[in-house]
Amino acid sequence: MPLLVLPLLPIRCLVSAPPFSIVLDILIGVALGFHLAALISFELRLGQTDIRNTGIITSLVLIFFFTTVLLVIVLYVVSGNCAAILDYFKGAWARTVEAYKITLEWLRTGVLPALRGFFGG
Repeated sequence: MPLLVLPLLPIRCLVSAPPFSIVLDILIGVALGFHLAALISFELRLGQTDIRNTGIITSLVLIFFFTTVLLVIVLYVVSGNCAAILDYFKGAWARTVEAYKITLEWLRTGVLPALRGFFGG
């Protein structure tokens, strides 16, 4: 859990003066680096009960997903574009729905007929 990063993000959205914003950007970078290094080195153990209970693949997918979401938020905050975070995620939802529609159509019209032809059905 990126507990050192999360409190710095709203503060950085409120502070835009160059000397303070640069210091906050450095602190966010160091805290995020510490979080990622700790996650990789000793927090992520495959013998943990939560990972064993939910499964390794599910846990790794969720960790990767939420780490990616955190990185997107951090990049928007550090770039000084805090107001665009919500717009990004609204657009991401629309893009995801469209990507699933295209994928399902491809499976229905391309893959399934090819499999029927391959297996003689």
